Amino acid sequence: MTPTQQLELEITTAVSAGLRALGFEKQKHRFSKRIDKDRLGWCGLNIARKNISGIGVNPVVGLAFDPVENFIKKIIPEHREGTFRSSIGYLMPERRYLEWVISLHSPNDVEAKAKEIVTAVALYGLPFMNQFSSLEAVIEAQEQFQFTDRASAIDRLPILYNLAGRQEQANTLLQKRSIELAARDDWAARDQKRLVAALMSGNSPR
Repeated sequence: MTPTQQLELEITTAVSAGLRALGFEKQKHRFSKRIDKDRLGWCGLNIARKNISGIGVNPVVGLAFDPVENFIKKIIPEHREGTFRSSIGYLMPERRYLEWVISLHSPNDVEAKAKEIVTAVALYGLPFMNQFSSLEAVIEAQEQFQFTDRASAIDRLPILYNLAGRQEQANTLLQKRSIELAARDDWAARDQKRLVAALMSGNSPR
């Protein structure tokens, strides 16, 4: 194991312990926390190597709204859930990309940096996960493309409208989406067509 790999292992282990204290559980490459029966919060650690000087850790937090993500997964089994996501720095007062840099020359910084990362998740990540506490809050954020991208939101909005009983809005968006996708044959479009076809044929997430 190289010194950089050792540093990665140490910071991941230290952050893991702190996140477990907040109620997160390790699942594959990220940590998850059940908010309620419909919402699963998660946190991942993006680690970048800084040449030979050390590493930078960028925590990313997100929320999966299960009624939507489970429906998509039923149609597209290889789908990776993720209704909302954000680098933690954009949720903090700085409102910008942030990473915690740990130098190979200062390995004793690991515990302090880990504590800062866990504190940031507690102070800003958990409130972010909790702000989408209702179906309408999820719909409003998706309509404004908050903490998501346009393509992801457009995939999810017809499902959300269906769940909210707003079938006319769902049908209008599906028809528009079907026209937009008609001329495309890339892998992303093929998945999106499968989702649109399932919804238009009467498959319902409710």
